[in-house]
Amino acid sequence: MARQPEVVTTHRKEVGEFLSALLRAAGVTTAELAKATHRDRSSISHICAGRQFPGKAFWQSADAYLGAGGRLVLAYEKAVDVERAERKAELERELFEVRGHGKPAVDPVRIAHE
Repeated sequence: MARQPEVVTTHRKEVGEFLSALLRAAGVTTAELAKATHRDRSSISHICAGRQFPGKAFWQSADAYLGAGGRLVLAYEKAVDVERAERKAELERELFEVRGHGKPAVDPVRIAHE
């Protein structure tokens, strides 16, 4: 599996940290959330640490269970948007190089974040 860009892993970790904070605030254990979301406790721990990043259905379920009012889903969607922008920039760089232009004069990753 290809290594994720640092900005992507940072956003995933931030979403996991937010989940962890919501768990603490609600007084919910990882085991309780695991049962409610049909996962195992270690998966929840990995998600909180940013090492796993499940799909939207998990975040919706966790958001509802924790009463987060859509904030957890919004955090997930922001991380997905960052990942899409990074992937788009990567594909644009590859296309530029395939066309024989060498290195781009402007960094498309920098432009994607402006």
